[in-house]
Amino acid sequence: MPTYDFTCPECGREQERVLRLSESNTPQQCSRDECSAWLVKEASAPALKFKGAGWTPRHYPGKK
Repeated sequence: MPTYDFTCPECGREQERVLRLSESNTPQQCSRDECSAWLVKEASAPALKFKGAGWTPRHYPGKK
């Protein structure tokens, strides 16, 4: 399941949540008891790892 970053506009707390794709567009509330404001989804880089051969230019066959 993907990880999403959220920020609370009221208290400024940053939160990371693991959500299903079907839940990714549903509004989320701050987990702080005193706050409970609606969170803002932040843009973040995907957690992606390339393993094995073939991911760098030196592994591609040359043009003939």
